Amino acid sequence: MGFYEETNPPDIDESLVLNILRSVFPQIERPQVQFLYHGTYNVYLVENHYIFRFPSIYHPPKRRREYVRREVKLLKLLKSHLGTPIPEPEFIDFELDTPFMGYPMIPGERFSLHYLNASPEQLRGLGEQIGHFAGEFHSIKETVLNSEAGNFTPEVYRSEQSAIFDRVQDEVYPQLSTKQREWTESIFNDFLEPDENFEFEPVITHGDLYTTNILVNPPSISLTGIIDFENVCLYDPAVDFIFLREGADLLKSLLRAYPHRIDPKLGDRVTYIIGKQPFFYFLKGFDFGIDRMVKFGHTRIIDHMKNWDYFLKVREQSFN
Repeated sequence: MGFYEETNPPDIDESLVLNILRSVFPQIERPQVQFLYHGTYNVYLVENHYIFRFPSIYHPPKRRREYVRREVKLLKLLKSHLGTPIPEPEFIDFELDTPFMGYPMIPGERFSLHYLNASPEQLRGLGEQIGHFAGEFHSIKETVLNSEAGNFTPEVYRSEQSAIFDRVQDEVYPQLSTKQREWTESIFNDFLEPDENFEFEPVITHGDLYTTNILVNPPSISLTGIIDFENVCLYDPAVDFIFLREGADLLKSLLRAYPHRIDPKLGDRVTYIIGKQPFFYFLKGFDFGIDRMVKFGHTRIIDHMKNWDYFLKVREQSFN
């Protein structure tokens, strides 16, 4: 199943994008621009060489400027700690109401476009590379990011996830069938009730390590880079292992290559993080008044329930 962000149209006017790009590249009368996707940012390929990111206008200007400022700072702080290529911003302006960052494109294509056709051997090889990347990332000390790491504890996390479940019951349940509500209750209750699910050690995480943010060389499916660092913070390490859909070949290899301790409940927490994904789209859709995002939440929950036995099988094969 595809990602909402891959089909979500831009929410920033193209003429505004072109005007900004002309100011960046005054020698080019009409820069060549290709829209790529729209999540937290509207993302464009410019002159087949640069990636430019403009925060979504659903956020107020102050928040947009903060998104750019923070991600640029994070990329600078993280670069020396990672062996995998990451964006290196060259064009930055977070003073405008339409702030942006631009960086030379990292070679490769999104893994989301290729994982279905990858061979088991290729998946194992990429899993090993992602495992090394996650190991490097989770080794970064909280002091490296200073205040950008955030204030996170498992206890606060439990309270936050409980509040999300409250919202889901109040706002999403009226739109769900009985079976969907029962499935949802099992996802949240199986996670929230056992104390063991909150006995993990927080680490610095990428926080958005989906296949759309993993770049690969298409012929070999080898890792060429990682992108989209806006969610980096101190968090549950499980958020960087969300590869149940991609199968046991990749996930088992990733876990074998990961140099840190695999705590006993990691697989259960990965399952929860994947299980709650549809409700992100429901709640954000409600918050921003975006009907198509809510509809994607419906599509996502149907897909999750259809594939849930497979996800659980991959978890058992990979974490046990």
